[in-house]
Amino acid sequence: MEMQNTTERIRAFMRFAYSEYAWFEQITGINASKWRDLDRGKTKAATAEMIEAACKGWPEFAFWFVTGDSVRPRGHVSPMEYFDLTYGVISEIGVMPVRFERTSTGQLLPDRQIFPKLDKHSVEYEIKAVEIELFGTALVNQVDAKTLAPAYRKEFLEALKPGETFLMELKEVKEWVNRHPATPLEKA
Repeated sequence: MEMQNTTERIRAFMRFAYSEYAWFEQITGINASKWRDLDRGKTKAATAEMIEAACKGWPEFAFWFVTGDSVRPRGHVSPMEYFDLTYGVISEIGVMPVRFERTSTGQLLPDRQIFPKLDKHSVEYEIKAVEIELFGTALVNQVDAKTLAPAYRKEFLEALKPGETFLMELKEVKEWVNRHPATPLEKA
């Protein structure tokens, strides 16, 4: 089914990726009830405010939201291409901040469970923990999570002292991600 207009594409994006309206509110600043009304058809068309917020929240999809074209060689992509999900859609979004803490021994503890066979006090372990947290937010695909993890660790976690906790709201994570270039997708 071809999506004929911006409203249909935003609805498709919501259903594909972010069915939790509170999550959409956190990223865009627009009340969850407005997103719910748009998704359910109570609101017939996305407002200019909603379109602008969606484009600012997900600049990697802005061209697609507005035109329906993905033009991959020029850096524009649809959400379905960016996430390239083997098993369908992103279905479980936790509307939770990203949280790390350092134990008294200096080990970094992420909120999500990770099981890599790495020394839990190593830089490699910390980068893997950040990668899993970033990917778990469903704000970036797995390739971008891996690419961005070292910079995120360096900027926010390297100086975290034993006993300290680092907390970042999803909107702040998305704003940070948006300041970093996406990993180019290979041309189809």
